Formats: sequence, structure tokens, C-alpha cells
Amino acid sequence: MDGRRAFPAARETANVPVLEMMIGGSASSHGPLPYSRYRVRPEGIAALSIARRFAGLMAALVIAAPAGVSWAAAPHMIGFYVPWDGQSLGSVREHGGGLDAVIPAWVSVTGPDHKVTVAPDPAGRAAVAALSPRPQLWLMVQNALQGAWDGPGAAALLHDKGAASILLHDLEAQAVGAKASGFVLDFEDLPAGSQPDLLAFLGSARDLCRRHGWTLAITAPVSNPDWDLAALGKAADRLILMAYDEHWQTGPPGPIASDPWFGAVLRRSMAQAPPGKAIVGIAAYAYDWPSSGPAAVLSIADAEALAAKMHAKLERDEASGAEHFNYVAGDGAHVVWMSDAIAVNRQIAIARAAGAQTLALWRLGTEDPRLWDATSGRR
Repeated sequence: MDGRRAFPAARETANVPVLEMMIGGSASSHGPLPYSRYRVRPEGIAALSIARRFAGLMAALVIAAPAGVSWAAAPHMIGFYVPWDGQSLGSVREHGGGLDAVIPAWVSVTGPDHKVTVAPDPAGRAAVAALSPRPQLWLMVQNALQGAWDGPGAAALLHDKGAASILLHDLEAQAVGAKASGFVLDFEDLPAGSQPDLLAFLGSARDLCRRHGWTLAITAPVSNPDWDLAALGKAADRLILMAYDEHWQTGPPGPIASDPWFGAVLRRSMAQAPPGKAIVGIAAYAYDWPSSGPAAVLSIADAEALAAKMHAKLERDEASGAEHFNYVAGDGAHVVWMSDAIAVNRQIAIARAAGAQTLALWRLGTEDPRLWDATSGRR
């Protein structure tokens, strides 16, 4: 996204308990977290049964998809989970069993000392462990903490082969303890010129994953020429294309991912990605832009509640496929754009038409609840 952050919608500032360790120090002082109740099915995403698809969502897709789109073969679905939001926890508990994989934001590495921070999140771990059927767990590793990205710190880490090796050792311990079946590397705001080091790190990470039979995925922006999608897709098992934030938190208001923009960047990105490796990331949240300053992140349910409270009229922009409304508060005029169930379903249809087989929802907890029932799209 031209150097902009890929997942700002879920990077809300949070105060959650964490465990920390220093790269170069002793990781064993903390050891893997006690995830012993978690079990993961060993088969890969591509082999997961279509029967696990939630019937309500499929009915919703049929309702909202453009004419001529066939949903006979359901796409595989992945959901990102964050430990600092009770709505995200609730969504995991209620809907996680219908997903092929859950990607929790439990691990971060930041700072000049490359500090590894782990959110204990006992409630979230218990919720994932209790899911039936149980999805795969892909452990996400980010270069962010408390809403701040550390691009220079991550670049220095990737360039330091010793520090990178120690990080992989620490991550291996965390993944073994979690009984994870894969990693997602989410390193953002990297300075230009860091791609060779990133590719080298991916090579070492993939060797590690192959020893355990794990999947290695990496997130990638869809409109940043510094990111070589072909090379990244070759180095990793899966490439998660972050096809959103056409209009971002610190920019002017507008659709989070309009249909024309989404289709164009997706086709271009998928043409670069190795066949069968692309996972399409889809936005499922709202932005509330004030007259000045960055937009706030809202769940779709909270955005609709806000519209009702402010007696604002919800309108569908047919050119973009997105819903929006305006209101005036004590601090001035606000503009809200939403990626609701109708918008999500339209983009799922576009992604399917482009050949995507696996979709990743950013994120659980901010999504439109109508995605999960048979009445989605009927307003």
C-alpha cells in the first residue's frame, strides 16, 4: 500500500499482559506458554473439507454475489484474532470452528534489543482450544507493539544473522508449545532495501517449518513496488495479499477497498504470486474520520450503532460497493466508511473470479455479524 501500514484497522492501542524476552538473552527463562490443551489437525489448508464451511455464510455469499458467480466450491476461510478486543474473542468463540485457520496476534518483536513480547491471553487460548471442529493455528509474528510499527528495528534484526537465528529459535519454542501448524510473518513499514534480508530470513524460517511440517506465510502489501511478490511467494509457502486500505487512517476519507481498486490490485498481485500460494486478505471493519486527525477503527456493529445514535443516514456507494455515513459531534464533522457484509461478499466474488481459493478476514471482532447468517446482504 505504497509503504502504508497494511493492518492498521486492528492495530488499536491495547494494554494487555505480556511476557518479554531479549534476543541474545535466555529464552528458556520463560519457555513456551502452557498451551497443552490445544490440538491442531495435521493436514494442509488445501485438503480441508468443504463440509466445514459454515452454511449461513455460504447462503450469504450466494445472496450477495454478482450474477453468474458459482459458489459450488467454497473458498477456504482464515480469520485474524487479536487478544486485546473482547469482540474478537467473542467472534472466535462463536465462529472460529467454521474457519480453516485462526491467526492470533500473540507475538511481537521490537526495539534495538529485538525484544520478543508474548501476550499470555489465557481466555483466547482456551477459546481456540475449545473450538469444534478445531482449525489450524498459524502463529503471527509482528514488528509492532501497542499500535506502533518498528520498521527500522525489524530491518536491523533481519540484517543481523545471529539475532535472526535466535529469534527463530525463540519462535520455534513458542510454536511447539502452542502446537501451532504454521507461522505468519507480518513485518511492516520496512525501509527500502531490506528485501534481500527479508528473503534470507524467510529461507531460514522455511527450513525450520519444513522440519516440523509447518506452513510459513508472509503478509505483503498489494501496491508497494519495493515488495517483490514473486520472490516472497517463492520463499514462503503462502503469500497473504493485504488488499485493503485504499483509504487509510491518516489519509483522506473514502472506501476502505472499493470494488474497482480491489479488483485491479488483486489481479496485478495474483499475477505476480506463484500459482496456488496467494491468500487474499479482505477488510471487515470501519473507519471514522474526524475533520482533522487520524480515523478511529470501529467494528461494523459499533459503526451502525453510532449511525443510529447520531440519526445518520446509511448510504451505499454503488461505484465502490461500500456503505458510508456522515455525522456531526462535539469535535466537528465526521465521515464513516464501512466494509460491511455486502461489501465483503462483493469482494469475495471478485477474489473468486480472479482465482483465489483462500480468503483471510481482517479481522475477527470487527466484522459484520451478518457475514455469519443466511440473511447477509438483505437490507
